[in-house]
Amino acid sequence: MINALAGNMQELGHDVTVAAHTVRVEPPSDIKVLKVRPADLCKIAEKHDMTHIHLSYPFTRAAVRDKLSPYLLTHHGYTPWHLVPGFSNKAIHLGLRWRYSSLLQRVPLITAVSPFVSEQLRELYALDTVEIPNGVEEVFFEEGDDIALDGDPVIFNSTGWNWQKGVDLLVRDFSTIKQTHPEAKLYVVVPPAHRDLLNKHVADNQLKLGDDVVALPYMELERLSSYYSSTDLYLLTSRWESFGLPIIESFASGTPVLGRRVEDARVTHIEESGGGLLYGNETQLSQRLEKILDERPSYSVRSREYAQRFHWKDVVDQYLELYQRIQADPKASTNT
Repeated sequence: MINALAGNMQELGHDVTVAAHTVRVEPPSDIKVLKVRPADLCKIAEKHDMTHIHLSYPFTRAAVRDKLSPYLLTHHGYTPWHLVPGFSNKAIHLGLRWRYSSLLQRVPLITAVSPFVSEQLRELYALDTVEIPNGVEEVFFEEGDDIALDGDPVIFNSTGWNWQKGVDLLVRDFSTIKQTHPEAKLYVVVPPAHRDLLNKHVADNQLKLGDDVVALPYMELERLSSYYSSTDLYLLTSRWESFGLPIIESFASGTPVLGRRVEDARVTHIEESGGGLLYGNETQLSQRLEKILDERPSYSVRSREYAQRFHWKDVVDQYLELYQRIQADPKASTNT
């Protein structure tokens, strides 16, 4: 999200610098990135009109301690503790949540990326937030090149590469679909490091890689958009979504979403839009698959209509309006 937000703001003529304590991913060439120690945040911020922090405990602590102004914090939600892998990671996760309990009370203005995250912060910390969603790149709204894909139906997933994203559930639920649709085919975007895990789940479900499940490499957004729009539906089996970007990318491409029911951000997207259905068991999976396939044109229209609110241009406009409000009144607060 950070690179996309920075890039879209730069296209509008704003000078944006991304400050990071640790740079783990090579940023796009047009994004200016500085490696910054949290202790130096205020010094760097003095050269800019606004500081926008994205859920970083070290940077948030520095901003509060050094009375940084003006700034805002965007919160992306907490993974439920029981979904965090490993005992030590669970302990760190719960410890950070506890530390944030007092720290966030001292942050003047917080945005949340979804109604789900907003409610999560209200329940955990009694915090009010401004809801501004993530955006979707414009390429997903455009008519892409159709890709001739084998399968009836053709099913897609772009994030099924680890346990939290539900790769085991993805393959298992697809095997259920194969019982009534033997010609069905699942296309999954998976990085090379996770290919063996996908292979294991495919074999465990008596499926064949290549024949039943096709592993796709990471690809440019234009190509990814074409895969979305060339399939019959997107199968969502993640264990948790704080925003659910693949849902909106799929909707923008006109492809309905069939998702496992989890009480998180997906419920708002899928039930409010009418662009897909949720299922809680194998019977519902089969029934709701048939409904989407039978009425796909209607689901496609509704999904595209819902996705219109997530154009990056509109999201950037919401942030710019909020920046102006904070600059006019640095004491503006969601925590009253």
